[in-house]
Amino acid sequence: MILFTRPNFKKVIALATFIIGFQLWGIFTDYQTSEKNQLFLAHQTKNTALMHQNGRTLVIITNDTIRLDNIIDDYSVAERISNISYSTIKNSYLWQNKTVLVIDSLGVYPKAETPVDYLILTQSPKLNLERAITTLKPKYIIADGNNYTSYISRWKQTCLKTKLPFHATGEKGAYYFD
Repeated sequence: MILFTRPNFKKVIALATFIIGFQLWGIFTDYQTSEKNQLFLAHQTKNTALMHQNGRTLVIITNDTIRLDNIIDDYSVAERISNISYSTIKNSYLWQNKTVLVIDSLGVYPKAETPVDYLILTQSPKLNLERAITTLKPKYIIADGNNYTSYISRWKQTCLKTKLPFHATGEKGAYYFD
């Protein structure tokens, strides 16, 4: 308003600089979004939600899409997502030459020594974690929001004893795979 009521050269230059700066910031954030390629495990109570963003495309890997509507809407607006697709959870994935193993309520995992980079525990599997650590030799153990808190605290103690990094999404939030 001050510019229109009493215009002068300094005010016009300040407004033009602000507009150009704002446009450059928008172009930069748009470029960052188009280059983004990340996988993360979101915290969701009573659900497992792996999300893979590749540029403006988001693939949601879950068994229950109904509970994720709010998270998906918020994330897609914040990250400028234009394409969303869904997939069901599988037992293992390969992410940037690292293996991700998902152990669910069945507690089934390979019995032969199989090195795993990331071990995701979901749906409160009844398993001996020390034996699984010995067999799988994981580098990271992640527990999502679909586990009993008593199980999570027991797993946390086991990881402290074996000196393995442990991430509970209920305590620390989403886990971003790097």
